[in-house]
Amino acid sequence: MKKLLALAVLSAALALTACAASEPKQAPDASAPQPPAASSSQTFGDPAPLRPEDFPEKPFYSQKEIEIMNAYQPPALTSYDEFQEQLDWDDTRGYLYPDTFAGAWVDRENWLLCMALTDCSAKVTAEYDKYFSRPDAVVYVQAEHSYNDLWDLKEEITASCDGWSRAGVDERNNVVSIGAATDEAIRHIREQYAGLPVEVYYQEYAILLT
Repeated sequence: MKKLLALAVLSAALALTACAASEPKQAPDASAPQPPAASSSQTFGDPAPLRPEDFPEKPFYSQKEIEIMNAYQPPALTSYDEFQEQLDWDDTRGYLYPDTFAGAWVDRENWLLCMALTDCSAKVTAEYDKYFSRPDAVVYVQAEHSYNDLWDLKEEITASCDGWSRAGVDERNNVVSIGAATDEAIRHIREQYAGLPVEVYYQEYAILLT
């Protein structure tokens, strides 16, 4: 079920321009190796259908929307899985992406996996095609900044500035997205990083429940 929710969040969150969470991905333990392997009870890339009850309390989508996603998004999600399964893993950064990679999301108009690259030349896209069993489920989009550069910029901002409450890489908009809890922090970040791919917005500190 966790894998199903992760797949649903990928297609929805990326399509709605969500940001990668600021907290580094946790290193896998021995009982749950990372990246996760495909379930032995189903064919790789063929997730079991989602249901409204899979989403706690209030569903993100209507029953009709879930039916549409179940019908059309599996090829794009499979392609994303295939891509990540061939990447190395770092305990701090998570997946180690190629320097030309800028982001990925599912286009809910044509249900293709959008792969943003800083170089969409035929030579580079041919190398990326090797990641996928179905390259026809992937479309390449030109981007200015690599994911790695945006991640490094995010880390610099959060290390040098106080008052931020959330930070991430907005892959679809190709920027670092920073939530700040005070007007002073917002002004400081905007002035300090003017001219760089950084968007700042107001967000209160998250409350951690233990």
